Amino acid sequence: MRHRTLTTAIAILLVIGTASPALAAQGEVKLRTKSTATIVAGDSAWVAINWQGKGELTDFQVVAEAPRGVEVTYPENTPGFTGLMNGHVLSDKEMDFTALRLSVPYAQTRSFTVKLRVSYKSDGRAVQDDFDVSVPVATYRARQDIAQVTDSLGSIASGDSAWTQVDFTGLAPMAEGFDVVVTDPAGLTVSYPSAGTSASLYFNDVLEDGETDFAAIHVDTTGVAPGTYKLGVKVSYTMAGRTKAFDGTLALTVTG
Repeated sequence: MRHRTLTTAIAILLVIGTASPALAAQGEVKLRTKSTATIVAGDSAWVAINWQGKGELTDFQVVAEAPRGVEVTYPENTPGFTGLMNGHVLSDKEMDFTALRLSVPYAQTRSFTVKLRVSYKSDGRAVQDDFDVSVPVATYRARQDIAQVTDSLGSIASGDSAWTQVDFTGLAPMAEGFDVVVTDPAGLTVSYPSAGTSASLYFNDVLEDGETDFAAIHVDTTGVAPGTYKLGVKVSYTMAGRTKAFDGTLALTVTG
């Protein structure tokens, strides 16, 4: 009786031993990106995360979870998740990447970890794996946050009026609540869109790093003598929760 029990146990072990290589041969994925590119606090950036397949993996999807305050955005064609650059299939030994856009608040001054939930099918079997990837963070320390690109409004004939624009370029990761006022108008009548007391930017009131946008200013030269006038420009905005200001100048020529 004991002999029969031992024989049965050996048979079971043999079956398990035979089945194990088949399980190991099933598909799996390896994370090849341990750390993404560095993101400046207050900025947003697309990061690439590289994967390598073992076996034929289909329906490949990645969902990311970031710390509180960090916003995760996926590509427009895959709302709610991110897929591979070349579709949703990762072949044996193939390397491909998924893309994520991470928006890092100014308050996030240290590196952080993004948790990745990867799901795919291997030999018709649904599989889920969890991975962690580190995101380095740098602090913005430049002296100037924005640059005024336009220094002249050109010329307007005396007695005429015209809409003009003043271009600004962002140097800091993000300047919010962008507001522009023309000061010392030298007798000129200056007005703003929607009969406001100031102008914001054309697209929105946020100026990001490397972005150029403009503020529209209406100038009326009625009653102003011909000549070249120097106008003041005062820009206010918030960055990292603090209100900041930028002062500039504009030249305007009134012709006869």
